[in-house]
Amino acid sequence: GAVLQKFVRLACHEHASAVLLELMEGADEQLGNTFSKVCRDAVLKLARDKFGCRVLQRVLEVAPRGVQKDLAFELEGEVFSCSRHMHANFVLQKCVQLLPATGVDFIIKGMEAHAVEAAQHQYSCRVLQRLIEHCRHQKLRKLLENLLNEVPRLVKDTYGHNVIRAVLSYGEPDDQRRIIQYVRGHILQSARNRQSSLVLEKCLDIATGELEEERRALLAELLWGPGPPLLEIMLDRFGNYIAQRVIALSSSQEEERLQELLEKVRHKLRQSTNGKRILQAARRKFEV
Repeated sequence: GAVLQKFVRLACHEHASAVLLELMEGADEQLGNTFSKVCRDAVLKLARDKFGCRVLQRVLEVAPRGVQKDLAFELEGEVFSCSRHMHANFVLQKCVQLLPATGVDFIIKGMEAHAVEAAQHQYSCRVLQRLIEHCRHQKLRKLLENLLNEVPRLVKDTYGHNVIRAVLSYGEPDDQRRIIQYVRGHILQSARNRQSSLVLEKCLDIATGELEEERRALLAELLWGPGPPLLEIMLDRFGNYIAQRVIALSSSQEEERLQELLEKVRHKLRQSTNGKRILQAARRKFEV
């Protein structure tokens, strides 16, 4: 009883919070309901506290479904500010992971108008990634449109590129195509930038099935485009990883073209660390 009366204060204490977390290990629904009740009207305070946010996440895990939703809803109106908070962002992520589709509508609403700003923030970007991973994309339409309209900026951003990669991993084919189309039109810049090279690599990885045409177009741009671009990125510190991925993913005609290009620069490749990595990838692929 004394613990429950002082639950919120204890949850925000370094050592007491650890004890509470142990108490909640394996908690049944009845105990989960009890802990949930003492968090009511204190969710925002707990979410923003270094120790309280961990206790709150555990409470959400053990709470009955309906109670989870009620607790989460206390953050309505504070979603964007919580997403930017170093502790509260974890609570929002947990809400997205635990709640049913209808339970996260208020989080989507709270984020969609700020989607581009959130994508470029070290904490908010995580909340966007969880939404993209867990929510039906029809519900995220406005949020996704805001992001896709800023692909040129986000693919090069320290945090934004991870959000774009999440869209590539979990998005609808039409959204994936829009990203691939941009990257394909800016292939050299994309391959030579730390962040956008990771986006390009993800484009190559996910372009299968109904995106097979996009895969072929991307590889054609790299292998037969002006330059060709593959030769220009082989020795680049980021581009060399793209070159290795292209070697791994190539087939038939592409393989012939690759061997032709590698032969042209084999001597140069042998003289650098990045080049040696590419030759190793070629040996694995072509067994030569």
